[in-house]
Amino acid sequence: MIGKEEAEAGLRRLCDELVEQQADLTALAEDLRIHLQNVTLSEITGNSIPERRPMNPSVPVIVRDPDGNLRIAPAGDKGRLP
Repeated sequence: MIGKEEAEAGLRRLCDELVEQQADLTALAEDLRIHLQNVTLSEITGNSIPERRPMNPSVPVIVRDPDGNLRIAPAGDKGRLP
């Protein structure tokens, strides 16, 4: 059986991992929202929202491939935004 301190430390690590994953998912949802706004409104208004360029290069982003498909570009992907 593990001790109380070990259990708390393990739970804290798991919570930290979940918070990090939730932040990545929230950022990807924001990327998708921006893409949808640009697709639906840019022709009407003539304006577009710039794609998200995270300061932290380890954060995944949604990018559009040359063929027009969207994909999640993980950290270190050469196809990420410049």
